[in-house]
Amino acid sequence: MSDSDNISETLNSIYVDATDLLKEGAEPLEIAACLIKVGLTFYKTALSPEEYDMIVDTISETRHMITDGHKDESPESRVFH
Repeated sequence: MSDSDNISETLNSIYVDATDLLKEGAEPLEIAACLIKVGLTFYKTALSPEEYDMIVDTISETRHMITDGHKDESPESRVFH
């Protein structure tokens, strides 16, 4: 399995879990805040300070590439930081 396949599988699993939380009544912004917190914590733990700053900058610079969740997103259009 390629890295891209692994990322897609993990993303799909997390998306299903987040969608389940929505169905259970959690607020979308609450879920998003938690996911961002976890992601940034993982980055901060795994990367050097310079690498962490680079990834956060990259995320900010590519924020316009994120879809609004109401559009279908093909695997080819996904941006993995």
